[in-house]
Amino acid sequence: MINYILIYLFSTGVFIFTSSSPEFWDVKAIASYFLCAIIFTLPEKALKQAKLFFHILFALLLALNIEHIFNLDSNISLNFIKYLKDDNFIKGSFDISFITRLLLLLTFSVVIYFTDPSEKLKGSKYYQYVRYLFLTFGLLSLFLPIDNIKDKWVQMSFLEENVRNAAEKIYLINTSGEYKKKYGTVSKLIANSDSNYASIHPSDLKGSSLLNTHNDKNILLIAIEAISQKHINNNWAPNLKSMSQNTFSATNFIANQKMTNNGLYSIFCGRYPNLITPEAKSDILIKHKIQYPCLPKVLANNGFHTVFMQSANLEFMNKDIFGQLIGFDEILGNSSYMEPYYRSGWGVDDSTLYREALSKIKKLNKGKDKWFLSLLTVSTHHPYEIPDGKVGFKKAVQYADNAISKFIERLDKENLLKNTLVIITSDEANVINELAAINTLQNNWGFLIAYGAGLPENFIQTEYYSQADIPISILDYFNFKQHQEFGGRSIFRQYNTKRTILFGNLHKRQAYILDSLNKLYVCNRYYKCSKYTDFSFLDDEFNNLIKTNNSKEETNNIKNWLKNNDWFDF
Repeated sequence: MINYILIYLFSTGVFIFTSSSPEFWDVKAIASYFLCAIIFTLPEKALKQAKLFFHILFALLLALNIEHIFNLDSNISLNFIKYLKDDNFIKGSFDISFITRLLLLLTFSVVIYFTDPSEKLKGSKYYQYVRYLFLTFGLLSLFLPIDNIKDKWVQMSFLEENVRNAAEKIYLINTSGEYKKKYGTVSKLIANSDSNYASIHPSDLKGSSLLNTHNDKNILLIAIEAISQKHINNNWAPNLKSMSQNTFSATNFIANQKMTNNGLYSIFCGRYPNLITPEAKSDILIKHKIQYPCLPKVLANNGFHTVFMQSANLEFMNKDIFGQLIGFDEILGNSSYMEPYYRSGWGVDDSTLYREALSKIKKLNKGKDKWFLSLLTVSTHHPYEIPDGKVGFKKAVQYADNAISKFIERLDKENLLKNTLVIITSDEANVINELAAINTLQNNWGFLIAYGAGLPENFIQTEYYSQADIPISILDYFNFKQHQEFGGRSIFRQYNTKRTILFGNLHKRQAYILDSLNKLYVCNRYYKCSKYTDFSFLDDEFNNLIKTNNSKEETNNIKNWLKNNDWFDF
């Protein structure tokens, strides 16, 4: 027991020394790690020959968890262990800082194994008292309350959170079984979800249009990895900030979920991703080979040639298959680009992608068809590699900001923006600890900037919109009548009334409902929610949020919204 506690305490020192985070494990979390250390002692007693293995395993998990906290603001989760089988994930995820922390912890764990302080202390008359004290302190973690707003990693060990997640998984499996009995096939479940979707995310173009007459015929949609409005506001991305002030922008723009595949699903399909269930809707479509009526397909049916280009390998998250299912005519990834400025484990840098996109736009403009080109970058993905090497998140954001600015300037200079609606947004938002963002909801604070004839300039849309509003906004811009395919409101309109928006954070195991009265509901996987009034992304520490109790009607509405939205795989 003592050995594992010493390894944990050493990892704490490593965490403090290498972190710029304003947050740290609270008393509950420290107690939880003590309990975790005690649990690791149990198999060691039964398998004495594996004692060194368990010391190393504990150190390895602590190192991986610290890396996960630094970059995703959450504990490691077994739900995403499947990505360890992916070469792109392994090549792209680990950098020298992680390797340094890992070597420090592994070395310390081996030293602890050979010196074995626990064995030496057994002769002390106080040894048993110390053991009982640590055990009591560890068990205390099971009885201390959990705050829905605070990050889970601040409140519990990775082991406790994964045990809780496993219990939730069993609950979801039972729910999935109920859905299988009710619907029989996943296709029928999806059809039922779609039929109820109007009650969650209704199609609404009743607002006053902000558009003037225009002749635009093409669409360029750029998703910059992980950039948020917080970065723009804090001058990490001065070029994007200038664009947002001089063009059309939405500053209260919500990224509906964490992870790229969820963001792309909302951006392309105009619907909310799964909020309670951990599986991505795109993965469910891929697994069951279900073609889905998303934006690329609708545009293709209206005479557009549709192209998807990304920096990373297409095989990661199966974006090549997903792209085909939702109607892209061409799909290009990392292997398609020769002689890049820089190629990391994740793929080519942003400047290379924009260079290739420029060439593609010139070719598309020579054709007769209208076109829809969507780009997805990767330079701001951990471990933040750019042509200068691995530089940290802030410098990667600055590089991405310069790259997009030069790309737009080049398009403008060569008169390639003519007749083109340009939308710049992000696949997800990632407000990491360098910005001291204690407000966990800022990890859903995306951004949107739009260029196009007919759009008002110097216009800031301050109402709440989300990624799931992008398809209907594009169809509204072109005055297409098929907007019923998608839910949401057009960003290019002003509305007299507010509405409810759903979003989530799968790393934090939370779903959020922001209602028309600015009340925020923070819900766990069992549909148990806390309610807060006067929500704002600008409230860094939730100082202005007041917690209140939910009525029975509110609880039932929330449960129905989340159940009707989510798909269960079976």
